Order: sequence, then structure tokens, then C-alpha cells
Amino acid sequence: MFRKLSRLACELPRVRMKFFQLKRSLSPLKRTLVTSAVLCATPVVLETFEPNDPRLKTPECLKNAAGMAVDSSSAVLSQTVYAIFRIEEEYKDLMDLMVKLIEYQLQVVGHKAEEERMADIILETRLEIDKVKRRKQDLELLFASAEKLADATAEVAFATGMEFASTSMGERLYNTQREVKRVQEKTEELEQRLQQVQLKVIEVMGQLEEKEKKKQKQSLSEGGEVLGDAGSDAGVEEGEEEREDEDGLLEEGNV
Repeated sequence: MFRKLSRLACELPRVRMKFFQLKRSLSPLKRTLVTSAVLCATPVVLETFEPNDPRLKTPECLKNAAGMAVDSSSAVLSQTVYAIFRIEEEYKDLMDLMVKLIEYQLQVVGHKAEEERMADIILETRLEIDKVKRRKQDLELLFASAEKLADATAEVAFATGMEFASTSMGERLYNTQREVKRVQEKTEELEQRLQQVQLKVIEVMGQLEEKEKKKQKQSLSEGGEVLGDAGSDAGVEEGEEEREDEDGLLEEGNV
């Protein structure tokens, strides 16, 4: 049993290494599928070993173990990158939807019923964006850990004499970092566009509030002028009545 397990530990990475050159030429997303297929479909051949077989020596076993570590780290990195691509696409779709909703909200300003309906839709979309953004941040933390794992695995592979595996791991890490950065830059551009639209909404709403305040002031001032004119007219009429009363009294006294 020990010989069979040793054979499995030493020979399995050799089969997987045949796929390194193929995976180097693929994009991170396609590389994920290739890596998963290699890890799941690699044939297992059990073979007996002689006690003095050179393949059971410590240096050879270390190389093979390092090769297995490279394969496992590559799978973790590829799956993480694939998840990041998916969450970035979902996040960008939601932000693009938010931009369109806000632009439409500006067009229906003044229509109370439509404004309220759009406000509810925008609130629901904003909550969904926050939820996806939290998942996105969690995957970014996972990717940072996967980067450290891949870097450490490449160092271990180089130290054990697996120069090709170490170089392949380093190139794969560099390519995935570049692809993730490219996707994140596009997301940042869309975030800036969303912020600009939101600032425009704030500006338009502020202008509408100022107009409403001016209208209220004008209505109040006009109402005050009307009351003032009415009061002055009433005062004139009362003065005339008082004069008439005084004239009547004088005439009575003369009589």
C-alpha cells in the first residue's frame, strides 16, 4: 500500500505538467476550465515500486509535491479570477441600470406619481448594488490571498528545482493580475459616470427647490400687498364716516 501511494504522489504531477504549455496560451477564464478538467480527469495508475527505486528519493518526491502544489494554487487562482469576472459584470450591469434610471428620473421631474415610482425603483436598485458590492469586496480579499498563495508556491517550486513550473506560475499570476486590473478600471469608470449623474440630480433638485421658495415668497408678498390695500381703504371709509358724524353734530348744535 505504501508503494502504491508513493507511486501516486510521484507520478500524478508528471501527467499534469503536460498541460502547462497549453494553459499558458489561454486567457484566465479559459484556463480555469482547463485546470479544472486536468484536476478532475487525470488518470490514476497504481504501480508497485522497488525499495531502491530512484523515483522514491526525497528530491524527486519534493519536486512532485511542489508540482501538485502549483496545480492546486493555479486552480484556486483561476477559480477566484473567474468569480471576480462574474461579480464585476453583475456590478457593472447594475450600475449601468442605475444611470439609466436616474437619467429617466430627471425627465419626469414635476410628475409626482412617476417621480414616486422611480424613487422606489432606484431605492431597490441601490440596495441591490450595495449587496453585490459587498460580495465584490469579499472576492477582492480572496484574490489578494490567492496572489500570496501563488507567489509562495512559485518560490517553493523554484527552490525544489521545478523551474518550469515556477516560471509558469509566475506568468499566470502576472496575467491574472493584469486582467483583473483591466476589469476593475472599467468598473471605476462606470462608478465615476454614476457619480456625475447623481451630482446632476442634486443640482437639478436644488434649482427646483430655489424656484419653489421664490414662488412662495412672491405669493406671500402679493398677499401682504392686498391686505395692506384693503386696510388702507377701510381706514379711509372710517375717516369719512367720522367726518360726517362730526358735521351732523355741528349742525344740531347750531340749530
